[in-house]
Amino acid sequence: MNKGVEAIPELIHKLYKIVGELEAHFPGRKFTPDGHLVGSIGEVLVAHKYELKLLPNSAEKHDAVDKDGSIEEIYFDKGDKAWNIAGKMQKNGQRRISLNGLKALS
Repeated sequence: MNKGVEAIPELIHKLYKIVGELEAHFPGRKFTPDGHLVGSIGEVLVAHKYELKLLPNSAEKHDAVDKDGSIEEIYFDKGDKAWNIAGKMQKNGQRRISLNGLKALS
């Protein structure tokens, strides 16, 4: 048997411990060990770096606001262009698109 497989129960235990610690440090932000984990880590790091205020999970239109209004514009054009190359519709009505995909449209 692969020793990595034997390590899974301990690693999962550690992962859930880390998830609990992350959620304790950032109340209201979920770090569930699924697709949200990486996204939430990115959100809190960017919010910290750019001094943004995170909005509640699944807030309409954006994830955070900036107290001084400064931004980096990645894409500015009609939304249908981005929508047409975005990924499959998710249950929450959102579709994914990479930054590189948006930059390629600009």
